[in-house]
Amino acid sequence: MKKLVALLLAAMMVLSLVACGGSSSSSSSGSTSTTTAPAAATPAASGEATVSDSDPAITITIAHSSGEETVLNRACLKYKELAEQYSNGKITVDVYPNGTLISVAEMNEAIKDGTVEMIAGSPGSMTSDALGILELPNLVNSLDQAHEVMQPGTEFRTLLDDVFADAGIHLQGIEPCDFRMLTANREIKSYEDIAGLRIRLMDSPVPMAYWKQWGANPGPLGWSEVYMALQQNMFEAQENPYDSILAANLQEVQKYLIQTNHVMFYTGLMMNKAFYDSLSDNYKAILDKVAEEVCAYTYQDAKDSSAANLKKLEDAGMTYIALTDADYAKMRANATDADNIVKAAIGDEQFNKMMSALGF
Repeated sequence: MKKLVALLLAAMMVLSLVACGGSSSSSSSGSTSTTTAPAAATPAASGEATVSDSDPAITITIAHSSGEETVLNRACLKYKELAEQYSNGKITVDVYPNGTLISVAEMNEAIKDGTVEMIAGSPGSMTSDALGILELPNLVNSLDQAHEVMQPGTEFRTLLDDVFADAGIHLQGIEPCDFRMLTANREIKSYEDIAGLRIRLMDSPVPMAYWKQWGANPGPLGWSEVYMALQQNMFEAQENPYDSILAANLQEVQKYLIQTNHVMFYTGLMMNKAFYDSLSDNYKAILDKVAEEVCAYTYQDAKDSSAANLKKLEDAGMTYIALTDADYAKMRANATDADNIVKAAIGDEQFNKMMSALGF
């Protein structure tokens, strides 16, 4: 009997150990799953953009000067859509196109002093003297090349990010929209025909310098006044990408569309650096993801819309004139006055590094 009881007790102990082992294994498996899930939801651990209860509701204002039917405005609206979606509504984005909130000149100061959280547009010397390099003529020859050199991690983009940071701006993303083209009320069939051209420009020293060196007679004028000035022959020419020409109906007051391809117009998503640095890691991850997706969207939108916009302008009665590679080479070679403005702003060494990164 004692032996039987001992055997029964031994059997019960074995069963108990097996049961405990099974329970321990199950608990360990469950613990791993529980530990892994939060890590997967943390932006720093996986790159996924999430929000937490501790993230406050914020509003981001984006100001720009382009029309509502432009690649740039569509990019801003896409930014709004994605930021609000990925943050579950905790981030609100307000977009103000057409310079309705503040003027172009005011935007460049407002982004640096934090009056607005973001501006969008093609950066240049009005934003920072050093960024005048983006206004130099004939640096890229296609949308594809401009897209490649502006990708994060490339030599040029890395140098560009530093220039923005020095100006107090976090460059979230930058993508080409289209080239600035020349429109005029007289035929411009070659580089030499630019001589004497009365052209309206934005009030920026870099384009003023190279148009003067090309022999034109440039003058500054606010964008809202350009249509009337061209209609009344105060100026006989201006320069802008196709979508901006259409948005302002300049095809109604300009006869010729000349493919100068002189400066790439960019969608730059520029955020006040102090504001960006103040955001939680969650919000930074969300907005970085948004900017990446907006850039991809903008690049495809620009490629799709360029040919369509050209056709619209031709259908509206504008005569298209293509310049030659020889003309483009002369334009680049005769931009030394503008080059010197940028060199003075960033120094010869930095200028040469950036130009080298562009293949010059």
